[in-house]
Amino acid sequence: MNIGVFFRKNGPLLFTIGAGVTLVGAVVTAFRAGFVVAADTVFLIADKDEITEKAEARKKENNPAYNERLDEELKKDIFDINCKHVVRWVKECLLPLGLTGASLFCMYKGQKLNTKALAAMGAGYAALQKKGGLIESKVKQYIGQYKEEEFEEDVAQDWITGYPLPEDGAIMDTGNGNDLFFDSFSERYFLSSLKEVEQAIDLAKSDLNRGGKRYGLVLNDWYRNYLGIKTIGLGGFGGYFFFDKEKFDKVKIVPTACPDRSVSPYCYVINYPEGAVDTIYDRKD
Repeated sequence: MNIGVFFRKNGPLLFTIGAGVTLVGAVVTAFRAGFVVAADTVFLIADKDEITEKAEARKKENNPAYNERLDEELKKDIFDINCKHVVRWVKECLLPLGLTGASLFCMYKGQKLNTKALAAMGAGYAALQKKGGLIESKVKQYIGQYKEEEFEEDVAQDWITGYPLPEDGAIMDTGNGNDLFFDSFSERYFLSSLKEVEQAIDLAKSDLNRGGKRYGLVLNDWYRNYLGIKTIGLGGFGGYFFFDKEKFDKVKIVPTACPDRSVSPYCYVINYPEGAVDTIYDRKD
């Protein structure tokens, strides 16, 4: 489990629970601290009265200097007693104050994460509204910013599969299926099936990696014998080749937006890495 993703998804809930627990703790400890301070105040008053009575009893009528010294000692004793009780009160109040601070921090962080989540959801909904009715039908299934890639691929699949073949012949038909593909090198559309094209790529990779194709794979052989579509000019021997086996291994099929949105909003695009298609004149080895 990815801890970061889990925390981003459940952070507001965790901070809300933390705020509730610490707030309850703060209330309970505050009541306890209040009781302790009140009781201690009673003892403080009793202690001060006791030492005051003892000091008054020790005073002498005809010795003002002695009585003044007793008053100074009494003031010092009362100050010491006050300090001891104040320290005790502060200690009792530290825990509820700390829990209150922790509760406020959890509330703040939870609200901040919640605001971010709501902003992300709002932006996501705005984008979905622009994509039209087809995307709206899938909103409930794929709510959340962490489903964006999966959501886009699923919407693309709905447009790609079962594409009707136009009568004007602008899109080539291999007879292997009705999934819409776009070849990024020749910039042509054709109908096939994802399974057939994946098998064609795997077979071409196998032929190149076996070493039997010492001079590479002729581009038109790739179109005619593997994909089952029409050849192009300069695609024959002496024209374009696939020379680099490692680069051809990186050929990918990506469900994405069509380069020409008038054909279809989405299609499978066959992406070739840079330098995968070359000419015999540019070959270095």
